[in-house]
Amino acid sequence: MVWTTVHDLPLAGLEDALAQFDERSSPWGVQFTMIYGPLVSGLTSPDEWADRALEVHVDFDAGRAAVVWLPDGTHGVEFDVVGPIVAGLGDEPEEIPAELARVSIDKAREVVREYVSTGAKPTCVEWGSE
Repeated sequence: MVWTTVHDLPLAGLEDALAQFDERSSPWGVQFTMIYGPLVSGLTSPDEWADRALEVHVDFDAGRAAVVWLPDGTHGVEFDVVGPIVAGLGDEPEEIPAELARVSIDKAREVVREYVSTGAKPTCVEWGSE
């Protein structure tokens, strides 16, 4: 499994993935985007493994997150549309549309846990496409 912000960083396993998530979703982490995907020899960028990757945007200040299953573009749905969040890669945060930002940070962590454990589209959240 690989975790990406600006650079690809290999994860040692589930506990490492959750520790990285927890560190970035704490009050001092505030906003971030991570892309989780398989660590496959020869595939060097998210564009090359987007057919089996999970994108996660977290805005600690808003208390919400967006999870997007890149293969089909669906997003996690835990509650009704509230408003956009701000997250991003590196120093360039962007506004994530309200339609996508529909899960709690705890649910996003649960989605990451399941994905890193199975490598498959998580079933712990409902997926929507609106």
